[in-house]
Amino acid sequence: MHGLGSSAKRLSYVKALTRCMAHTRPRRVRYAALRVVSEAREELASMTNSDSASLDVDTTLLDGLSHALLTVVRTNHDQKMQDSTSDAYSAAIPNDHYLRLIFALQKNDEWCKRLASGGHLEWCNSSSLILASPQFSDKVYLAGFV
Repeated sequence: MHGLGSSAKRLSYVKALTRCMAHTRPRRVRYAALRVVSEAREELASMTNSDSASLDVDTTLLDGLSHALLTVVRTNHDQKMQDSTSDAYSAAIPNDHYLRLIFALQKNDEWCKRLASGGHLEWCNSSSLILASPQFSDKVYLAGFV
């Protein structure tokens, strides 16, 4: 499935994806949910609680998604630190999805504020996400984010 589905089911789908990104879920489930959200990043960036086309979107849902996104990459980082035998390529894939998603979301003023207050800026600045992604072709991808 591409995108976030039909408008009638979009909210329940986003809620389900958010639950799938919880730290208690298996790694492959968290990564799959992150990939789906990342692939729908442009659609997600347009989902705001001030957008007239998405009046049914509430702040709690979007804040929960923001928190879940950070949970996925922090959990991924912690697991990489504990598991020195992990494959560097497959460990970098969630970071790439995350960075592409964050870059797309920050273009929307409302999402940019949400990301800043949610700790995403600090995480991107303090972590080695960019340098740890060998297949990430544009190492200055977040230049527009700061």
